[in-house]
Amino acid sequence: MSIYAEILEYIVQGSYHTVNQLEVVQFYKIQVERAGQSQASFIERNFNQFVELNKQLHCCFPASELPRFPYKPLMGLFKERELARKRKDELNMYVKYLLNSSPPVAKSDLVYTFFHCFPNDERASGLPSPEAVSHTGKLSASTQLCISWESSKLSVMVKHVKNIFLPDGSTPDAYVKIYLLPDAERRTKRKTKVVPKSSNPTYNEILEYVGISGIDLSSRVIQLSVWSRQTLLGAVNIPLRTVKLDEEKWYRLGNSLV
Repeated sequence: MSIYAEILEYIVQGSYHTVNQLEVVQFYKIQVERAGQSQASFIERNFNQFVELNKQLHCCFPASELPRFPYKPLMGLFKERELARKRKDELNMYVKYLLNSSPPVAKSDLVYTFFHCFPNDERASGLPSPEAVSHTGKLSASTQLCISWESSKLSVMVKHVKNIFLPDGSTPDAYVKIYLLPDAERRTKRKTKVVPKSSNPTYNEILEYVGISGIDLSSRVIQLSVWSRQTLLGAVNIPLRTVKLDEEKWYRLGNSLV
């Protein structure tokens, strides 16, 4: 699906973590238009999320020609506002080049997900959907998986996680860990890489188990959890008998292991 995107405005916010430590964040409001959709959507991304996108694109497409990225120098709050104004134009050039690059890059899951309107983007235009909100009133954490089975091999494609935060509200260095239950000896542990400083990390990693028969499959449960170092960010148990194979699906994360 073809995408057109344009950054409309920027916001610079500063907050003190300690008396002398000021963290400054640049946010950008982006208008996104997709082929076949009559109405544009509006999303909000910060500069660090652009940095993460660029890093992951270089990892996934090392042989492709990618746009030059405007990296961020360390500057004070006053100069940050000037920098954000200049960076808006530079990022628009980056986005334009990216969305007009080769189809494997421009139509990749990384690009599609980055410009996708998640529930936390809807605050500018209305309230989030009820299913995206937990009983506490906060946006629910969730993970997107694609589970498949063929020739006695079970594959769990961990695509994305969204709306995860550390207890103090900061962004985690998150990874996904799974077990295939029952597993009394805990030998089925698999885990993804760590994605640093992101509340909406993208993994696109396949975690595999071999020697799983069709009969065995229906009695097994995927226990998935998301961690940042030793802190549990969310978890879900997925009975494989309830899963439609080869289908991408979002699973809501609870706040404890079962």
